Amino acid sequence: MRNKEWIEVQRTYPENVFRVAIQMRVVPGFLKRISSYFMPGTWAVYMNLRKAKSLVSPIVKERRKKEAENDPSYEKPDDFLQWLMDEAWSERDAQPDALVHRLLVLALASVHTTSMTAAQTLFDLIARPEYIEPLREEILEALATDGGWKKTTLTRMRKLDSFMKESQRFNGPSLIGFKRAAMEPITLHDGTILPKGTHMVIPVVPIALGSVSPDPEKFDGFRFYRERQKPGKSNLYQFAMTDKNTMHFGHGKYSCPGRFFATHTIKILMSYFILNYDMKYPEGEARPKNFCAHEYVFPDPKARILIKKREVPLAP
Repeated sequence: MRNKEWIEVQRTYPENVFRVAIQMRVVPGFLKRISSYFMPGTWAVYMNLRKAKSLVSPIVKERRKKEAENDPSYEKPDDFLQWLMDEAWSERDAQPDALVHRLLVLALASVHTTSMTAAQTLFDLIARPEYIEPLREEILEALATDGGWKKTTLTRMRKLDSFMKESQRFNGPSLIGFKRAAMEPITLHDGTILPKGTHMVIPVVPIALGSVSPDPEKFDGFRFYRERQKPGKSNLYQFAMTDKNTMHFGHGKYSCPGRFFATHTIKILMSYFILNYDMKYPEGEARPKNFCAHEYVFPDPKARILIKKREVPLAP
């Protein structure tokens, strides 16, 4: 859907939800429900939901109507909304308003994380212009090999993949991960007892920062590219892969299912910028610093960059 109102809902809904979530953390538990009614963010979320229902529900109803008519000429659209309609577990889950909720949850889980990671990668690239030409050469070579944009084209961009992974190592979207609460007492293998109600997290950013060698404190954009050149390691150290040292996307059965799609999205976006634009920071300015809200890490939304379209765009 390319409706501008829908795009705006997709953009602002995650912002409003996280704004309310962060504000709620400082409110005592017994006041949370009543306090929510006085928060502007709560009403903004409500308005997002109301607008989303007005835009999507009529589409769902129209599709259901056409399906019920059994018109042989009708072809179901091949999009995520239709997938949700077809795979609904029950009649309740198939209701238009329930489907709208799921579409917004998808935006909540994907839009802000992907856009922030892309912004962080772009900030790091502009701060290190020596990487631009090698990346540009790799992108052009991949496009030439495949004769244009294909899925395999993105997998050929190993240097770009490495740069993205190194950027994420320094700028993970959250300082901690795997937030869990003990629903019953847990006894660890060393005898340590975690009482019911204990909250546990893992410091994913500190772990990632210290997980490489040599020079873990140094930004090395092609660090993981070189690792993949070693025998038997060509498929390791990819941006979308998780392990005990790289848990920005979770790990194991809790790994983010959308991390591969996010990887492709960021690669396409970065490739387009690298091929078509010259970029730098304003005179006297450097890479903008991140700011934190609790454990969440955000790129500076007020950062400025100078972008000039290349005289001879190189993108096919």
